[in-house]
Order: sequence, then C-alpha cells, then structure tokens
Amino acid sequence: MKIEDYKKMLQMDFSSFTHFAFQELNSNVAYQQNWHIDVVAHHLTRVTTGQCKRLIINVPPRAL
Repeated sequence: MKIEDYKKMLQMDFSSFTHFAFQELNSNVAYQQNWHIDVVAHHLTRVTTGQCKRLIINVPPRAL
C-alpha cells in the first residue's frame, strides 16, 4: 500500500485512525479492538457526512 493511500484511509476510516493513533501514543501496550470503538466511529462518520446533526457520546474512563 502506498503511503498516500494509507494516509487517505486514516482520514476516511475513524476505526483505522483510532488503532493507528493508539499505537503511536502507546507503543508498548497492545491495542484491543472492541465493538464500542466501531459504534463510536460509525456515529462520528454519520456526523461528518451530515446524516446526524446532534450527538452526545459518553464513555467511561480508560475506554479509549
């Protein structure tokens, strides 16, 4: 994969960006993908496309 394609993927897919950012910030801790990250990413994508006008997300501490 070209670096430009990888950057574009990170800009378009919030789940991929979350994984990348976590690894950059916490390289010594294993990233654990979970359903709630995908749900948050889905709803944030809906906000950016204009499908959702108002959104509140509450997440407990240390839940990424």
